[in-house]
Amino acid sequence: MEQDMILYGTPLLDELEEIIYVSDIRDYSLLYLNRAGRSLTGLKQEDVRNSKCHRVLQGRDTPCPFCTNAKLSKDGFYVWEYENPHLNKNFIVKDKLVEWEKKLVRMEVVMDVSRPERTDEVIQRSLYGQNMLSSCMRPLIEAESVV
Repeated sequence: MEQDMILYGTPLLDELEEIIYVSDIRDYSLLYLNRAGRSLTGLKQEDVRNSKCHRVLQGRDTPCPFCTNAKLSKDGFYVWEYENPHLNKNFIVKDKLVEWEKKLVRMEVVMDVSRPERTDEVIQRSLYGQNMLSSCMRPLIEAESVV
C-alpha cells in the first residue's frame, strides 16, 4: 500500500508527457495511470483502481483482441505502433512485464506520434525519459517495503 502512494505521488512519472500505466495481466485492472494518461482519458486519479485498461484506453467493454500480454517478458520491452480510434491518436507503445506489489504486472509506456513533425522529438525525449524512469522505478519495484 505504501508503494502505491509513492508511485501515485512520484513527480517524475506525472511530469512525463508519455502515458504510463500499470495493469494486472490477469483481470486488466488499472493499478496506476500517470497524469498524461489521466488527462487524455479524463479519468480521475481516485477512479484509476476501479477501471479496466481496455475500457479507459480503448473504449471497449471486453479485453482487446490485440492485447500483447502473451508477448511480454521481464527481459525487455515489446515495442509496437498503434492507431487508437478511441483516443484518435497514433502511438508508439512499449510494453514490459514488471514485478509490482509482489506480482507480475504489465507496464506500458505510450508515446504520442500523431503529428509527424513531433516523431523525432518525441523519440529523443522518450529515450531520455525511459532511461530515467527505469533507474527510478527499479528500487520501487524491488523494495520489500518502503519506510
